Amino acid sequence: ARMPGHRCWFMALRNHGPPDIYVGLLSSSQTKREWAISRLKRDWQRMVWLENQRASNSAAMDLWKDLIAGKNNVVRLMFCAFERDQFRASSAQGCRLLHAMLHVLPDNIDDRNRCANAVNVVVG
Repeated sequence: ARMPGHRCWFMALRNHGPPDIYVGLLSSSQTKREWAISRLKRDWQRMVWLENQRASNSAAMDLWKDLIAGKNNVVRLMFCAFERDQFRASSAQGCRLLHAMLHVLPDNIDDRNRCANAVNVVVG
């Protein structure tokens, strides 16, 4: 019962966590960090714009209803931490929150392989 419970928890987390494209912020490569922070900043600006438009624009409200990760309090806190630090890729609080949300504890062989490949792509 423990493994299926862990798997269900993990899948719920992945569906409500930040997009994996931000993993570049945890890379040692300056190029990957700069690309990821520019993407994070753009996504945050679009999300704030959408949030402000939803009261007066029904299409914006429909998009807002479909948005999952942006309504997650921890994800929003991560965005705010990076915003507070002027969207610097070196934001200690932002990176700490991102790392905590992206950390994967593999529970089967497929997850271990996927995690190993993701680490090789980011770090390599």
